[in-house]
Amino acid sequence: NSRVDGLEARLNNFEAGGFSETTTASFSVDAVIGSIDGDTTSEATTFEYQYNIGLSTSFTGEDSLDIAIDSGSDAAATADNPMGFDTGAALSVDGVTYSFPVGGVSMVVGNDTDISASFTGACSYSAFTDYMGDCGTGNTIGKGGNGVTATGSYAFDSGFSLAAGLSSATTSAGILTKEGTDSYGIEAAYTADSYGISVAYSDAEGTTGWGINGMYAFDFATLSAGWESVDTGTTADGFFVGLSFPEVGAGSLDIGMGTTGNFKDGATEYYTYEASYAYPLNDGVTITPGVYIIEGATDVTGVALKTSFSF
Repeated sequence: NSRVDGLEARLNNFEAGGFSETTTASFSVDAVIGSIDGDTTSEATTFEYQYNIGLSTSFTGEDSLDIAIDSGSDAAATADNPMGFDTGAALSVDGVTYSFPVGGVSMVVGNDTDISASFTGACSYSAFTDYMGDCGTGNTIGKGGNGVTATGSYAFDSGFSLAAGLSSATTSAGILTKEGTDSYGIEAAYTADSYGISVAYSDAEGTTGWGINGMYAFDFATLSAGWESVDTGTTADGFFVGLSFPEVGAGSLDIGMGTTGNFKDGATEYYTYEASYAYPLNDGVTITPGVYIIEGATDVTGVALKTSFSF
């Protein structure tokens, strides 16, 4: 029967793998339950979560179209939500990027993409709270974008690499805004078997910054450190240092400390401290208990358990 054959042919288009053999999907869920002491407005048990979907397709074997769908945009870390999760937000497209080679340069273009997407970095620390992210260089080596973004990197055989990124803001209609809303960054990095160092410069609407992070692997642990200076008319600095022990029992241990942000000369500096132990229950589930102290006008101490699912 031709009608039955036609219907079967259309249904075959929706079989698994029928869209593209090079398309893959990944999913992850992070959930944190913890208790906070010191914040008089929320001294209680808290629960935060986030959900992420990643879709990737290759057309030539050397390129990649990637779409990130998250449970809302990233939230700024606070003492009550130190992981920076955006709990309860609806799923939204958090970035669309296309990666492809141009000669020896690896290019990434997209929207809502960090200008540091092609940066190498030199940080081996696994942060428990968002305060320790990017080894304390989130404004430079982990610099975000503000709209349409293009980045590229070139790796030399010696271990040396160069990278740069440019981002321009757009209106709600997707139209590029006027000159003066651009941001850009450049990075030089060197990576060897047991150590690495990365230096970056960024400029976003007149706010400039320098960031340095590095790592050195000993036999028993890896030391990571970072420092950055941001100039908004006045200069503010911050730093981070952390130790990662890759084999502690069946899991790994990370201990770190750093400033809670960048502080101007003469300002009172506050610090954050954390320790966490990541234990893989199986290939798809990892539990990470941790403790943290965040200094401020009122110091906050937290104990939390993060469970990460990947599938």
